[in-house]
Amino acid sequence: MNGHQAALTVVAASVSTLASGSVQADGDGWSDVLQRDGVRVSARVRPGSKLKEMRGIGDIDAPPERVLAVLDDIERYPQFMPPTKVAHLMRREGPNSYYYMEISPPVIASRDYCIRVGMEHQEGGRLRSYWFVDNKECVPERRGVVRVQSNDGEWLLEPIDGGRRTHVIYRCHIEVGGAVPAWMVNRVSASELPNIFTSVKKVIGQPRYASCTAGPNGCK
Repeated sequence: MNGHQAALTVVAASVSTLASGSVQADGDGWSDVLQRDGVRVSARVRPGSKLKEMRGIGDIDAPPERVLAVLDDIERYPQFMPPTKVAHLMRREGPNSYYYMEISPPVIASRDYCIRVGMEHQEGGRLRSYWFVDNKECVPERRGVVRVQSNDGEWLLEPIDGGRRTHVIYRCHIEVGGAVPAWMVNRVSASELPNIFTSVKKVIGQPRYASCTAGPNGCK
């Protein structure tokens, strides 16, 4: 199978998966497009962009602090969070961290960018982790790797069942750059989103996270 055939196969599978779910809209402009593995996936228009903003909602059988500890273990993303290929901490600034990231998405060429990651505690025991692109001091661009100029999102973690479990809302929007059809990116992004939740669930029971605290340097 050549690269073109592989691309068509991935897209066809994504279209089939999306078509199997009903489409419903809510008052914030989100439309449900997929439900799989306990994750409800929605999309909405991002003004000024042809690419949709994506949202995933689901529950994880662990306390919010432990979920956040996994999400904050960014340098280990290449081991458990595809399509991350490289995740390198460049520096910390108080509660914020600055990372160089390289990803290898399905079908398209590798992408890279630098992001700032922060976290905050909210009322009711809720936790929030968020990120946005900041390429001002990023590493030099490389041939064959497309530099992403826009990528922002957040994880909202709410304790449920007396704090033993977590209700999770994930939101992300990325401009992948390059000559990639927007319809293809939108469909593949929606189809791949439940895999992000699966990746977190697979590692959250590891001993390294049992004593982690939520926050920078909280997991060694």
